[in-house]
Amino acid sequence: DLTFLIDLAPEAGLARATARAGKEMRFEDMGLGVQTRARNGFLALAAKYPARFRVIDGNRSEAAVAADVQATALRWLAAR
Repeated sequence: DLTFLIDLAPEAGLARATARAGKEMRFEDMGLGVQTRARNGFLALAAKYPARFRVIDGNRSEAAVAADVQATALRWLAAR
């Protein structure tokens, strides 16, 4: 019923993900073009289904993003 889209520029997301240096195959390994297309696709879904999606600015600290997600979820739950 509610989908959070943490929006982040593909370049920033790719830099964050590669800094984690995990061993498994990830979308990050597919390059910036895939990241850009995926972001565009998710943003198109959010625009098509605005009642379902909440777009959260991911260009902030982890704590700020988490606080925004929590506040948004609590508001949504309270409206139910």
